[in-house]
Amino acid sequence: MSGSSRLSGGGVLLSCMLAVLCGQFCCCSRAQGQPARTPDAAYDSLTLVIVGPAGPVLVDVQISVGNRAYRDWISGSLARVLDGDADGRLAAAELTALSPGVRAFAGISSTGDFPNGGDAGLSASEFRSWFSARIPRLLDLIAQPQPADDAVRLAALLDLNGDLSVSEQEMLAATRTLRFRDLDDDETFALAELMPYRDPLSQDAAVRPEVLSLPFLHVGDERSVADTAARLMVRYGRDGVLATATLRMSGAIAEEQFSEDGLRTFLRAPKYHLVLKFRLSDKANLSDVEALPAPGVESFCQVEKVGRGQLMLKLDGMRMRLLARGGGANDRMMSKGYIGQEFSLADADRSQELSAEEFNAISGSLSRAGANLEFSAVDQDRSGGLSRKELFRGLDSEQAVVSGRVEMTVEQSGRTLFSILDVNRDRRLTRREIHSGHSGLRQFDLNSDGLFSELELGTEYSLSIGLGRSEYRRASEEMTMNPAMMAGAADAILPGPDDLAGPLWFRRMDRNQDGDVSLREFPGTAEQFQQLDTDSDGLISAAEAGLAGSGKPAVTGMSN
Repeated sequence: MSGSSRLSGGGVLLSCMLAVLCGQFCCCSRAQGQPARTPDAAYDSLTLVIVGPAGPVLVDVQISVGNRAYRDWISGSLARVLDGDADGRLAAAELTALSPGVRAFAGISSTGDFPNGGDAGLSASEFRSWFSARIPRLLDLIAQPQPADDAVRLAALLDLNGDLSVSEQEMLAATRTLRFRDLDDDETFALAELMPYRDPLSQDAAVRPEVLSLPFLHVGDERSVADTAARLMVRYGRDGVLATATLRMSGAIAEEQFSEDGLRTFLRAPKYHLVLKFRLSDKANLSDVEALPAPGVESFCQVEKVGRGQLMLKLDGMRMRLLARGGGANDRMMSKGYIGQEFSLADADRSQELSAEEFNAISGSLSRAGANLEFSAVDQDRSGGLSRKELFRGLDSEQAVVSGRVEMTVEQSGRTLFSILDVNRDRRLTRREIHSGHSGLRQFDLNSDGLFSELELGTEYSLSIGLGRSEYRRASEEMTMNPAMMAGAADAILPGPDDLAGPLWFRRMDRNQDGDVSLREFPGTAEQFQQLDTDSDGLISAAEAGLAGSGKPAVTGMSN
């Protein structure tokens, strides 16, 4: 996944949250909604559903770049790259010079897909109109790396029905649900065991949470409409229907209900609680974001401006920071400088051209810079040697594809279900912590529905929206992250027998050093175990062991 937690198509680089959260999407027709808006030609729009504690929040995300709809901006940038003779028109030869990556991006499979501009070719405006219509509207959702201690999304692991929350029943079943993650079979669940596909040789490295566990659903094509409707029905519905009042629309009738088909119809033309206008700039530090809440949503949706390009959004009291990120020109300049260095290193004979073999040597670097180029496609003069000019022209066109996607980067912070249950901070969960934690979680159930979402538990999110970046640029930024973000012990911290409470015989039986003795650890009979387990919770605590007094239980092998 290019070092990113991303999906493409329906997969985790994204095409639906992938197919819910990312991917191609069609512009939803706008209902006479909440708020009612006249389409703005300077923006492209997408629908985002935030799965909140008390109900979904529907957001109309509108995006422009340089005061132009972002697809039109990308098409204009590509037109300038292709216009090699700078005459303001694109001849057939210039059009067909589109790289394979650009053709795949725009769904161009044959020369018949190109428009016929005649001998004069296409004007720049004609090209922009044609290419804009072919650009799939893409939203890439990317989860930022986190310290290992904070990265375990326990709520997602226990969420058996996929409703982005944990019910009381799912909490009570937690020990059974997690049983196959107890890799060392010690009846506890350490951080390293709860991180799927974790490399045991790099446990301290930062971890990307699973994108699909995040409470953000992108609605676009029919597949994402269906997936979003299904997830909302599971999260908020009852007996196959969802009360329209849960959607918190003005004028909703309390008794009115949506079936799943009705919910799909609603999502195709939703009424919005909030409009977010992201005005992105290709230059750094000039982007901004504006929030336009609908009338009547103040009780659950509040917005505060905290600086240029930044908003603080509170949904049902939960905090989410929004950031408009620009600076695409800087990203492309850095990538071009990187490839320029790679060109010089690969040009062994100092001919200022790359042979096919020399070009292949830098193909990996080109890919990291967002350019999947073929030598034959870039060598436009068919000389058998690739000049810097030819290489950079191909790089520029490929980077237009990268910039043609909109990234929503998500960073999580605050409380997690794991941190709440791990009361002794030893980076593992014991059976007692899981069982007793159930009652302690009730304080976080803000709407008293018996469900615990991460938003309710105190998880906070920072959402950054900007144009796409290459793998090279993203990796460069992550290398500059605070070292504290990149480190975090993933191994459990065992106290050692001397630091445990209870009689010596009890501490010797407590092989996993979790402060309790389970039936598996107890060397006596089940009847003897039940005599010591006075509260019948399946565990002998240090206090229960102390009640046995100085006279040790009559079990072979036990001594004070």
